[in-house]
Amino acid sequence: MATGNNFPDALTGSVYAAKNQAPIILVGQKLADDEMSYLKNKKMSGATIFGGEVVVSKDIEDQLSQLLNY
Repeated sequence: MATGNNFPDALTGSVYAAKNQAPIILVGQKLADDEMSYLKNKKMSGATIFGGEVVVSKDIEDQLSQLLNY
């Protein structure tokens, strides 16, 4: 997870995602319905957030925790 607004985080995240054969999801202020649906259907076991709470909100982290059952 990264935002497209802070390109260094998204750039670093894309390299990490490619190396781990994982998707990178560019998010806004909250997870969109299609992003949430994607994450539910993939049954992911974890996620990495690039940029910290200043860039990717705590609300998104909380939504991820609920989707991933943390």
